[in-house]
Amino acid sequence: MTKLAPARRAALAALSDARRRDGRIRDIIRTHKAFAQLSASDTALATRLAIGAVAARIVLDEIIDAHVRKPSALEPRVRDALRIAAFELLYLGTPAEVAVSQGVELVRSASSRAAGLANAVLRKISEVKVADGDLHMRSGLPAWLIERIAADHGREAAEALACCNLEPAPVYVFADDAGPLARFSPRATGLDRVYELREPAGLFSSGLVQSGDVVVSDLAAQRV
Repeated sequence: MTKLAPARRAALAALSDARRRDGRIRDIIRTHKAFAQLSASDTALATRLAIGAVAARIVLDEIIDAHVRKPSALEPRVRDALRIAAFELLYLGTPAEVAVSQGVELVRSASSRAAGLANAVLRKISEVKVADGDLHMRSGLPAWLIERIAADHGREAAEALACCNLEPAPVYVFADDAGPLARFSPRATGLDRVYELREPAGLFSSGLVQSGDVVVSDLAAQRV
């Protein structure tokens, strides 16, 4: 039997708690005990899976329901696990055999009797391809919203949103001295002393934020 990765286990714990408490997934993750002992790389994966499963929930449920005989009979925690696995299959580029195997174990951790169903459903989902022109699928947003954006702002605006909606938000920082940022691959933004970090992993553990040498802030706020 494949061993379930800690990151996926933590993502499921956070996602299920957010559902039960009707809370914001980002707030749940910040204080969730399942994240406390994870490595930096596992924390990044768990965060990506949990937030992605929420952001693309409508599309994920459509795909899951299309491959389940009685969607309404799925236990909530099983559906949470399937959402995470489906998100990884469709949007993260994880090899299908790995994502399916881990997805089955994730569902098994929620309900042992649902493992067989998960194997069948996830293998079918692994064959689904997200076409570039399918903005609903690419963005994870409701079809009606994509259509409204295209109608109001043009197809190009809708495509721009679709291509980046499920991607992690870029990390922007303000720093008087760019030297200490070299390890994070900083890129100039056109704003004075404001940089985008292309490789931000390890920023908070570096001590630069705590010392005040670097201030993390969204680019829109920096412009103001």
